[in-house]
Amino acid sequence: MWRKIITGAITMLLVSLLGYKIVSTINKKNKIQKSIAVLPDFKFYSLENQPFTKDSLLPNQSTLFLFFNTTCEHCQYETEEILKNAGLLSKKNVLYISSQSIQEIKAFDSTYHLTSYPFIILLRDSTSNFYKIFGTSIVPSSVIYNDKGMLVKTFKGEVKIDAIINSLN
Repeated sequence: MWRKIITGAITMLLVSLLGYKIVSTINKKNKIQKSIAVLPDFKFYSLENQPFTKDSLLPNQSTLFLFFNTTCEHCQYETEEILKNAGLLSKKNVLYISSQSIQEIKAFDSTYHLTSYPFIILLRDSTSNFYKIFGTSIVPSSVIYNDKGMLVKTFKGEVKIDAIINSLN
C-alpha cells in the first residue's frame, strides 16, 4: 500500500517538474523572441578590444549577425559562400561573432581575409552576450535584421547563402 502511494507521489512530482521545465523553456523562448523583434542593444569587442555596439553599425543597412566557431566546418563553408557573394553583401552590416580567443579569430581571418572587406566586422563575445541576447549558442547561427532594425529571420545551423541574401534584401 505504502509502496503505491510513494510511487504515485514520485511520479506526480516528476511529471510536475517536467511540466514546469517545459513551460519555463517555452516562456524563455517567447521572451527572447519578443526582445529581439527589434534590434536590441548589444556589446561585443573588436579584435583591438574596442567596444562595438548597436550605435557602431552603419545606419539604414540590413545587418547579419553570424555567430561562429573558427574550427566549425559549417562556419567555414558559410564564410566561403559569403565571400563568393561579397558583391551582393557590400551594402550590409556583416558581423562575425565568436566566443573564442582573439588569436583564434585572427588566425581565421588570416585564412579568409575577412577584414579586407569593409562591410565585415570580426567581433569577440567573451561574456556569452550572444546567447543572452539571441538565445542561441549553436554555431553557426545567423540573425538577420532589415534596414529598419526589425528581425527578419533567425537561422540555427548551416544555411544556404541564397536564404541569407534573400533575408537581407
